[in-house]
Amino acid sequence: MKKLWILVGIILLLSLNSYSQRLRSIRHKIGDAMIDKVIDDAVNDSDNENTDQNNSSTDESSDKPAQKPGGSGLDNSLDDVPDALAQASTEFNAEEYRNARTSLRKALRTLEIKIGEQLLVSLPENVKGLPVETDADKVASSTKTWAGLTIHREYKNDDNWASISIYNGTTSGLATTAIRSGMYSSYEEDENQKQVQIKGNDAVITYSDSDGYAISITLGQQTFVAIEGVNIASEAEMIAIAECFDYEKIKKTLGDQ
Repeated sequence: MKKLWILVGIILLLSLNSYSQRLRSIRHKIGDAMIDKVIDDAVNDSDNENTDQNNSSTDESSDKPAQKPGGSGLDNSLDDVPDALAQASTEFNAEEYRNARTSLRKALRTLEIKIGEQLLVSLPENVKGLPVETDADKVASSTKTWAGLTIHREYKNDDNWASISIYNGTTSGLATTAIRSGMYSSYEEDENQKQVQIKGNDAVITYSDSDGYAISITLGQQTFVAIEGVNIASEAEMIAIAECFDYEKIKKTLGDQ
């Protein structure tokens, strides 16, 4: 939960009168926290993030053998939605409400993954001369946390790199509120951060010599898009990359108008 609360803490800081100095490069903090949270929690759909740490702490005098490689690991295959819904109905009628909730979560996770995969394949395969890196494609969903659904794609040509991350969920709604209220940017106090419009959508663009460009875009009520660029020549070129994506289709696919 630590990484998620980092994001929540950042949003809370936005309401303070003295937020300006602390908001420099906030886009990277929000983007990194959300990506880390989704990858950590959503892929395995688990809310017990201390399991590995607890399992690794053993008594030095124990005769417990070391785990050999080659285990089958956990089964993270998608559930059959009709079967999960039927199971939830049976459990509900039997007043097994906790089990019914678990079954509904399984169905919802599968549906979100399917929506994410549908959206992922609709993204362009090339943005301003940068071809897609399909090995980096990711779709993840966590129905147990605020993280919700995330879709990630990367593009690369030599040292020129760009990525798009689409987040849909409660946490994303907090980020969109921050941008729309004007509290996301520290305005003239930070010359490397300013508000822009990307295809009519409110956005903030930032730049740093160490991280390159980043654009944060609000869509709908609970959708947040983060676009990053490394070794991109100029602000105009970075905005042109961001304008390669169909944001109306993203909103329509996610049902967030």
